[in-house]
Amino acid sequence: MISENISNVRAAVTKLIRDEALGELLLYSLEVKKSCTIAIEGRKNMDFYDTDDETCDAEEYIRWKDARDIFFQSIKGSRLPLGFRIVLLAGKKLTMKVIAEADTVLKASDVASLGINIYYDRNGMRVTDGTSLKVFTMDKSLERSWDDYVKRLISGFEEEAG
Repeated sequence: MISENISNVRAAVTKLIRDEALGELLLYSLEVKKSCTIAIEGRKNMDFYDTDDETCDAEEYIRWKDARDIFFQSIKGSRLPLGFRIVLLAGKKLTMKVIAEADTVLKASDVASLGINIYYDRNGMRVTDGTSLKVFTMDKSLERSWDDYVKRLISGFEEEAG
């Protein structure tokens, strides 16, 4: 598990809104605290969709790229939000990729979730990650592989916004 303090909040938020790799992650939940609290659960409402084509990716949650405009609209303005929390998950393809890179005996069906938590309050921003397995194992290679992936993903959080 990694836990990183992010000093350049502006660059991190810009990357959250624009980065394509982050956009492919799934949104588990989003909460923004301003004058009121805005909360979004990322689970798809399957009754909303008319055809199987619209739900063909078979993911349970919407992609971050489909919700980040809502996030941007909720944080913009002359006042900073009191805070926000974003929980993102790896989709099925990414989970399989991380498992392959880990060179482990674990299968995709053994993994409950690979997650990234992004917390902001007026004291700063913090990013943590975590793995949740459906089985017990002493093998930590999947955790290390996910940590490496998340470190690469958030590496641009400290760069100056363009």
